[in-house]
Amino acid sequence: MFTKIGFEAATTHLIAQNAGISVGGLYAHFPNKEEMFLQIIADRDKNAYEVMRSAIDTAVSKNMTPEETVEFLFSSFFSIYRRDIAFNLEVNKFARFNNQAREIHDYWQDHEADLLDEWLASVFTESNEDDLKAAVLIVALSAHEVFQYLYKNQGRVDEEKMLKQLIMMVKRFLIPRA
Repeated sequence: MFTKIGFEAATTHLIAQNAGISVGGLYAHFPNKEEMFLQIIADRDKNAYEVMRSAIDTAVSKNMTPEETVEFLFSSFFSIYRRDIAFNLEVNKFARFNNQAREIHDYWQDHEADLLDEWLASVFTESNEDDLKAAVLIVALSAHEVFQYLYKNQGRVDEEKMLKQLIMMVKRFLIPRA
């Protein structure tokens, strides 16, 4: 319901009706729709973190090159966001006025950044730790902005082309040339 009609329009009555339970049954699990939405955000963000962790583990186990790993990571991560485009837009609106939603989102984004830091440090052992952290921040912010742009312009831009351009930019930025 949050994805379909938005947080504001989704009443507990509509949510319960679509879930096939009574409003009382809904309140047995959540005190209000805000708490329900916060739990959904936490679950979704944790899932995105798990996808990134799994993608890094897969890349390492398959001995992928850094170039292959960057492409694999971004393609894997973008598939999560593409699947939840409408929901992501609703979460972004909600997080603007709800500190707890912003804290949940920041918590999982920080964990994702830590995963990338670890991977980069394992690949580029000669690099300075502060440089790696700065690189992760720049890449994460760039990816976030590209994903936001794609959400807002769904159907009006070539998503695959934008993703390929983002991956190419990240490779050029992160991977030293011989």
